[in-house]
Amino acid sequence: MNRISSHDDVAAINESGQVPLSYLSSLEFQCNLIQKISPTKTREGLVQLIHLTDEEDVSFVGEQLINAKTVEFIENNGESFFRINIENGNQLFILYFLSGTLPEKFETWLRN
Repeated sequence: MNRISSHDDVAAINESGQVPLSYLSSLEFQCNLIQKISPTKTREGLVQLIHLTDEEDVSFVGEQLINAKTVEFIENNGESFFRINIENGNQLFILYFLSGTLPEKFETWLRN
């Protein structure tokens, strides 16, 4: 799990491997939006943009899913990813992860 607080963090994700351009663009857009709308909340950790990287992150998602406000499955040019907005008290977590990151059964459940 990687917390994204700047464009350098998005660039590091790009350098880490085969990440679709549509996914990176969405992360960049979200990062810009968060920094413009709520820079103070971002610095205080009240708004967090998170990139999930492997199956071990499923426990974090499972624990927080009860507080999910939206679950989006986004497909673009044969690539797909998820974006989940979770409100927990006064915190907002925006989770991003590529299809195939979490167990297939869990992802299928999220899509439905």
